[in-house]
Amino acid sequence: MNTLIKEQISLRAKLAHDISKQGAAIAIDFFGRAETWNKQDSSPVTEADIAIDKALQEAISQAFPQDAILSEETEASDSRFNKDFVWVIDPIDGTKEFIRQSKDFCIMIGICYKGEPVYGVTHLPVTGEIFYGGEAFGAFLDVDGKTTKLNQQNLNGNKVLTSRSHSVEVVVPYLEARQLEGIRCGSSGVKACRLVDQTAQHYIHGTTIHEWDTASADALVRGAGGYFTTIDGNPIVYNKPEPTVEGVIATFSKNQLLDIIDFFAKSTPKGPLN
Repeated sequence: MNTLIKEQISLRAKLAHDISKQGAAIAIDFFGRAETWNKQDSSPVTEADIAIDKALQEAISQAFPQDAILSEETEASDSRFNKDFVWVIDPIDGTKEFIRQSKDFCIMIGICYKGEPVYGVTHLPVTGEIFYGGEAFGAFLDVDGKTTKLNQQNLNGNKVLTSRSHSVEVVVPYLEARQLEGIRCGSSGVKACRLVDQTAQHYIHGTTIHEWDTASADALVRGAGGYFTTIDGNPIVYNKPEPTVEGVIATFSKNQLLDIIDFFAKSTPKGPLN
């Protein structure tokens, strides 16, 4: 990555850190009392999602009006396809967890450059943890102003993060075949954080999700030296016309990555996804 582009990313990264804290404050303010309703796809949304989305988008648009924004809670303009920098945000990743008053939800702010996830900030409001980084920057955890550099050490552990709210039937056969321990966890963003802090060693999501569920997580895992791919092993391209992701594998072990790809390819020749 050339120096100029890295400097441009760094400017955006600073803003991402600042507005993640603003979003976290809003989430805590609404925690346990937010009005909730269902969207057209029957997924839940709360007034906290909407308030955080508004605050993030206003700050980004004011600071970087030349950039595009792709958010779960707002219909994106087609003008985003002509932009080099696209912010891919999820105001609350793990809305069901937020509604349950669980700690397993987060604010995800991913910065993509020409389709690549170059930086991500994932803020867990209840625990106060801020995970951030990118491939050209490394990965870090900030808690109460204390910063820790994140480097995965245990590459071959047996703990695999899986979804708490979505179907895991496509993942269970792999866990059983390899005698691995599945750990249910809400929010794809929180899973990535628990991967890089070594709570678990691998993360598998077998069904389709969206770019705003993965952009910040993808950048974070790459920043820590890991792999983050679709279920068939392809890099995730961001800012697509249909912003979906065909499953996720995240791990720090190249051997494990190849084994997961091979298992799903053989066990579901017509595709692993529902």
